[in-house]
Amino acid sequence: MNASDTEREEHLQAAAERIERGTGTGNGSAAAAAPYRAVYRAIASAPMPELPAGFAASMEQATRDHEERADVEMWVVRVGVVCAIIGGIIFVGPALFEATADLFGELGGAAGNLTLAAALAALTAWAVDRLASRRTRSGA
Repeated sequence: MNASDTEREEHLQAAAERIERGTGTGNGSAAAAAPYRAVYRAIASAPMPELPAGFAASMEQATRDHEERADVEMWVVRVGVVCAIIGGIIFVGPALFEATADLFGELGGAAGNLTLAAALAALTAWAVDRLASRRTRSGA
């Protein structure tokens, strides 16, 4: 189906809807829109099915089950991230320390101060982020 066929189908569907609603005549396409009019009438006249008994309770249970499964998935992801970090420290750490040894040698005693300052900055940023997210969640 190409673009012109799609456009023609959309035009016929719109014409059928206008005719059935009584807001138009179909602009000469009433005969071509007849199948669409029949579908529109069938859909409009079909009774809405009743919701099954206990529908709300079953949906609530399904949602709760999904949330419980998400907890397990979150823990699996957290354990995976911790394992990846530990593996990175074990396998990449020595090479990283060897590569930066010259830099720390040049900095002398300042290297420890810079490392401490970076750690404190990261800790402060984390704490501010946690506090801000709690305030936005609680609606304050």
